[in-house]
Amino acid sequence: LGINEKILRMRVLAGEGGMDKTAILSELRNFALLYKSWIISLTETKLSNNYADTAEYHISLCNETYERIVKGIDILKNDELAYSAFNLANKAMLMQSMHSDMQKHKRDRGSEGLLWPDYSSTDADSKKWRPFQIGFLLLSLDGIINPDSDDRKVVDLIWFPTGGGKTEAYLGL
Repeated sequence: LGINEKILRMRVLAGEGGMDKTAILSELRNFALLYKSWIISLTETKLSNNYADTAEYHISLCNETYERIVKGIDILKNDELAYSAFNLANKAMLMQSMHSDMQKHKRDRGSEGLLWPDYSSTDADSKKWRPFQIGFLLLSLDGIINPDSDDRKVVDLIWFPTGGGKTEAYLGL
């Protein structure tokens, strides 16, 4: 994909994975640019005239999505409260994922007491977002924090089969 896989880690986006804010924002911008490159590649596809108008319309929607993602990254850069909330949401999703995994095993070792996950472990580093989930979080930021945002007039529907990660994306938001 060309994505630095580290930027998909919940722990990194929580601000605890060895990347500072500048590095995180830089990698998120790279993520957005990779999406833009994909959009550009779509324009190079030759279609018959009866499909060209529909393709052009959907590509324009992709470009709008790209702009919303970039706007979300700018919000994270310029709004410390939004960035802090983004970190906290990622930490909450990391914790939820690790606790969910522990529920699959017995958490109480008897006299040793209740077990807790190690949020700084390599297991924590394995908890990652899918690229569409990060894109969804970023494109939604303006509509979440700005009461005057035009994004509040948009309904973004994630359409994937069961197990695709929709619930996590919505909860992350």
